[in-house]
Amino acid sequence: MPIEWKVKPQIEMEAEESLARYMRALGHPARVHLLRVLLQRGSAPCGELVSTLSLAQSTTSQHLKMLKASGLVEDEVQGPRRVYRARPDAIEQIRLFVAAL
Repeated sequence: MPIEWKVKPQIEMEAEESLARYMRALGHPARVHLLRVLLQRGSAPCGELVSTLSLAQSTTSQHLKMLKASGLVEDEVQGPRRVYRARPDAIEQIRLFVAAL
C-alpha cells in the first residue's frame, strides 16, 4: 500500500512554528519565572524584574530580550525605564496548543 503524504495547511504550519518558538523561549527557568511574574503583575520595569531573580541586571535583560524576540513579551519605553508585559494573545496560543496535544 503506497504512503499517502498530506500537505499541512499553511496556518497549521505557522501555528506549530509559533509553538516551537515559544517553547524555545521558555526553555530556561529564569525565563519561565519572568513570564510568570509578568502574568501576575500585568507589567513591570526591568529593575523590578531583576529584584525577583538572583541574576545580574544584564543577564535578566538578555532573558527578557529572548522572551521579546519570541513574541511572548512586549515592552514600552516609559521615560528612562523599559516596562515589560506578557502578550495575552501569545499566552492564549500556548494554552490552545498544549490543550490540543
